[in-house]
Amino acid sequence: DLVNLMCDVRKIDGLNKLGKNMLSSLYGKSLQNAQQYRIKLIHKSSLPQFISQNGNYIHTITKNKNDMYTVKLLKSLNLNFNIPQFGVSVLSESRKRLNDVIYKCSTLNIPIYAIKTDSIVVDNDKVDILPITIGNELGQFKIEYVAKNIKFTSPKCYKAILNDDSIRTRGKVI
Repeated sequence: DLVNLMCDVRKIDGLNKLGKNMLSSLYGKSLQNAQQYRIKLIHKSSLPQFISQNGNYIHTITKNKNDMYTVKLLKSLNLNFNIPQFGVSVLSESRKRLNDVIYKCSTLNIPIYAIKTDSIVVDNDKVDILPITIGNELGQFKIEYVAKNIKFTSPKCYKAILNDDSIRTRGKVI
């Protein structure tokens, strides 16, 4: 089972990040849009044969320099390896989990400033009464750092002054 495998991987130093990256990649692949085209570079002498073999899939042919042609082919649907059923179930479960945390915090009047799939930003004095399991195991929320002051400029962009007076920033680059 995937959860038990990930729990075992987390115990081995070095494999933890590798396992996390592999699962993230699998999840990302599962939801990506199917590629509609593939591009081939064909020499002028091979073009007639290529057209006869792939005529049903050719979208456009563009002449380049040096007797080369760029052929844009329609990609057959049976060659796409995305798994939307898997991606949707993972996304659905994580959204359910986040909504559950948000609901529990709102019933306890705990303001949430930011929440990700595995971490949450709340006031220091509210950490002890959070209705969630805190730890570093799979399925638990982790405390990345404790800040005494945090300013959000936009979603996922902030500047935090930590308890040891160091500064932590996060932002998206456009």
